[in-house]
Amino acid sequence: MADAKSGFNDLANDLEKIANKVTDDRLKRAALKAGAEPVVAQVRNKIRGLLRTRTGNLVRSIQHTYNERTGRQSIGWTNGSKGDGFYGFFHDVGYRPLQGKRKGKSLHSRRKTASRGATIRHQHLRPAFETSREEAIRRMIAELQKGLGGK
Repeated sequence: MADAKSGFNDLANDLEKIANKVTDDRLKRAALKAGAEPVVAQVRNKIRGLLRTRTGNLVRSIQHTYNERTGRQSIGWTNGSKGDGFYGFFHDVGYRPLQGKRKGKSLHSRRKTASRGATIRHQHLRPAFETSREEAIRRMIAELQKGLGGK
């Protein structure tokens, strides 16, 4: 009977340690970061393949951020010193360029008659997430197992 009692006490202690580790914010952040790395890499690769202008500023602006207060993560564009991350949204959801200025026409008349071009759209966030989802999940599970003392 004593062995059974000590076994249950050991099990209860082990479960309490695991529960403390699972609720640890550092472990959660590490797992989210590990899962975000393949997605960020895939987004950067997609952008490199889609855009004609290849300065690299938009690619460098793609980052993974973690909000401490809400516990949520996001992958998106950050506005750096050049502010090129601002344009990432327009590439992803699409934009319609206006025609250039016409000589001798006022702005008012140009607005009425100006035809818009076709919508230009370079989706890169959702397709990158879809292609790297399995790798992200695998890395998050591995990080959680490492943090919990597993394999």
